[in-house]
Amino acid sequence: MTFDRDNSQLRVIIIGGAVSGLTLAHCLEKAGIDYVVLEKHRDITTNIGGSVALQPAGCRILDQLGVLDHLWKYMNDIQAVNVGLPEGYTHRHAMFAQNLTEIGYPFSALTRRNLLYALFNTLEGRSKVKVGAKVVGIDRSTESNGQLTVTTENGEHYTGDIVVGADGVHGITLKEMERLTEPPASPALVKDKSKMTVDYMCLFGMTTPSKEMTATMKPGEIYTRSYLHAFWTIIPNFDTTINWFVMIKLDRTYVHPNVPRWPQREVKAKLEELGGYPLYGQIRFRDLCQRTSSVASTPTPEGILESWTSGRIAGVGDTVFKLTPNFAQGANLCIETSAALANSLHRLTSCYAGTFTKPTDVEIRRALSSYQDTIQPRIEGISAFSYRVSRVHSLEIPLIAQLMLRYTIHITARLANYRNTMEYEGGMVLEYLPLPERDRLCATKRAVTLAEWKAFFQILQFRCGVLLLVLMLATNVFLYPGSIDAVVGSVPLGFRGGLNRVFGV
Repeated sequence: MTFDRDNSQLRVIIIGGAVSGLTLAHCLEKAGIDYVVLEKHRDITTNIGGSVALQPAGCRILDQLGVLDHLWKYMNDIQAVNVGLPEGYTHRHAMFAQNLTEIGYPFSALTRRNLLYALFNTLEGRSKVKVGAKVVGIDRSTESNGQLTVTTENGEHYTGDIVVGADGVHGITLKEMERLTEPPASPALVKDKSKMTVDYMCLFGMTTPSKEMTATMKPGEIYTRSYLHAFWTIIPNFDTTINWFVMIKLDRTYVHPNVPRWPQREVKAKLEELGGYPLYGQIRFRDLCQRTSSVASTPTPEGILESWTSGRIAGVGDTVFKLTPNFAQGANLCIETSAALANSLHRLTSCYAGTFTKPTDVEIRRALSSYQDTIQPRIEGISAFSYRVSRVHSLEIPLIAQLMLRYTIHITARLANYRNTMEYEGGMVLEYLPLPERDRLCATKRAVTLAEWKAFFQILQFRCGVLLLVLMLATNVFLYPGSIDAVVGSVPLGFRGGLNRVFGV
């Protein structure tokens, strides 16, 4: 069976109906661009991945799309992070307490299932989401119009102008992109995917807590615990459940596609090995495991592909980048890349508004390339920071990591509002939709925050410069006493009195 719409201005086939794919569907729907979503699972809310986090920048996009209001009841707004170290040290850092009032949106955690449920049910064109449609191939159309045909396992064919892969780094899109690259069998994409490396295995689950757990760990807080080569994150939810994951350092660095997978017996053995590790209060890891119905495992690749597009095929979200969950940016960047791609396609189609003329092949390729240029620098910056955070959390260099988690983090916490505001201001928005009221109401507060911290850093920089100058002069006088006359003579008259008082000359 063939599904085609030759009379549409532009049609996008989205492979994958998770966070990236459904967000992109929303963005295209608001832009007036035709689409179809092909999802291999028969349940669009398949709960793979457990818990996800929403940063303020991602919340703003979902607000533009009209999805956020349907998510509030599921969202667990995080106020603080509790840091724990092996010897029992713990400290609470209120890093996100001002997000909602000062930025406009919170930093929140929720289950992946609830996020997908809201994304799907608020989509007007739900009939365009085809479940149980596992893609097995992408081919160029036999027509001369440059279109692509996507074939599913059921023998169905979908033809469109652009194919977007939202099916992950191991999905069919990158494989077919490599196969269709000109010249054939180009080594560029093969080498590109080797940039994806795996240093950690993630075990995760959802726990029905005991009374002791409920009394010790409260919703609205994140609890972390660092040990050598192992790092726990525990997120109590308002529905009385607890989401958790533990990052475990592997024996070596693995390179895509040779990534390890742990069978259930190995997962069970690792749970037993780590079961005695204290987490918070009197709670040990085995206490969580005993109240968890099932524990899943997944390798956590890290890296960014250099080639996000090939011809009329593009990747979004974790198809083109991967990072560990420690910095809680995965879902947020999936939302942002979908918005960035939608912006490029809207700019492309707006040139042909009111006509049935399709953009040329060159224009389509240029639009896909410009999307990558728009968002890649932001992803590179966040990924680099996430990479460093992961190594600190798992105490890869124990002395430095302990120093940072005990002391440096206090400075980071004091800068949290500034850093969170900076990250929000640098985030993607949908250019063709108005900014939400929540964003506008806090615009002045964000501007004041940035201005105050900018002034602080300028003063700090000036004071450090003066201190450095004084130290250099003092050193010069100490080593070469006879040079003080030359030093004073080279200084403007207005400063000589000060030097005379400091150095007695």
